[in-house]
Amino acid sequence: MFKFKEITNKAMSILPIEENFHTRATKRYNEIQVEGRDGSIFEETGYNNVVSSLELQVLDINRRDEILEWLSGSGDLEYNGRIAKIVIYDEVSIVRSESIYMAVVNYIRSPFWYTAKDQYICVKDSIHNLGNVYSEPLLLIKGKDGEKADITIGNIRFQYVFDSDGVVEIDSEEKKEYFNGKSKSKNIVIGFQYPKLCPGPNPVVVHSGNVEIKVKRKDRWL
Repeated sequence: MFKFKEITNKAMSILPIEENFHTRATKRYNEIQVEGRDGSIFEETGYNNVVSSLELQVLDINRRDEILEWLSGSGDLEYNGRIAKIVIYDEVSIVRSESIYMAVVNYIRSPFWYTAKDQYICVKDSIHNLGNVYSEPLLLIKGKDGEKADITIGNIRFQYVFDSDGVVEIDSEEKKEYFNGKSKSKNIVIGFQYPKLCPGPNPVVVHSGNVEIKVKRKDRWL
């Protein structure tokens, strides 16, 4: 069973012929050829989206219009406790094949899967990424007004000076820091790189300051 736009395939009277959601994203890279050197130098630049398809059996043809509306646009795909963004932009047709009705859905999925029921958890001396690829977490850090915190997460060290809000959210993927919609970029000292979590344990060191650290979006899979 899968869920799209928070609606299950069962609720839409749809039956997947095969739930083939485990295609692995390909890596992007630059190939550099150097004069006088055999072979090439490869520079990895990230991951591509996954382009795939899903074959569905339509159990209630009277819901054709509702099904076609559902299988359109963007939304979250939830499967086996994990979630990923997908978009459906191609044409979707429901056709009769002998005694059953079928639809083939082409979709584009983001490279990564995340924990479906994710929430902030407290961390102390390490953060464990349970996935199989690096993640770019959301961090929630609390402290006292006017206090300066010096923190290392993974291999990234940064400093933050708390204001009257006493809390900051740091989005490592977007490279932004904020709280309640307000930017906190003037309070942080950090380079171009934000914390990334390798698969397995990642050290957390508080060099100075009395802070509480919480993390979300720590686990990520290809």
